[in-house]
Amino acid sequence: MTTALSDSGLQLASGNIIDLKAAMPTTGTYTAGDIVLESTTGAKVSGWKRLTTGSAHVLGTDWVYFAGTALVQANQTPLPGVATLLSYTHGLGAVPVSAELELVCLTAEFGYAVGDVVIPGISPAASLIMPFSVAKNATTVFARTGANIAFQIAHGTTGANSSPTSANWAWRFKVRAA
Repeated sequence: MTTALSDSGLQLASGNIIDLKAAMPTTGTYTAGDIVLESTTGAKVSGWKRLTTGSAHVLGTDWVYFAGTALVQANQTPLPGVATLLSYTHGLGAVPVSAELELVCLTAEFGYAVGDVVIPGISPAASLIMPFSVAKNATTVFARTGANIAFQIAHGTTGANSSPTSANWAWRFKVRAA
């Protein structure tokens, strides 16, 4: 993809402009499909997408506002042991709509290939895997590993309870804002 940088933003090969502004544009000519990212929202991805080509600037007619984010923490290795607090400072400034703890396969194990993402659980009984309780507030998401077994996953091909080998997996939080 070819891009060009100008005073009006980053122009993509498609001809559309991506710009950064504190508010919806009120002057200038834009093409349908142009994107203006909001510069005042911190970690949240938000802004305006152009619906029409021209120089009018009416929200809902010429521009549509979009907002939301899915922040994914960098993979953390190795997997921690039992009764360990896992936390991630997300920086959203508000309580996330959702937060998940994920395991990422680094070395093939239990029917999973490298790069597969699995939602782990804890196992209070041999035939039961319960999801992690992930707590969240305006600054942090956190969870605690099991008291006796840190993580459990269902085997990728048999469904049997499996305890991931620490060096073969990484953990991370995925957080979504409104």
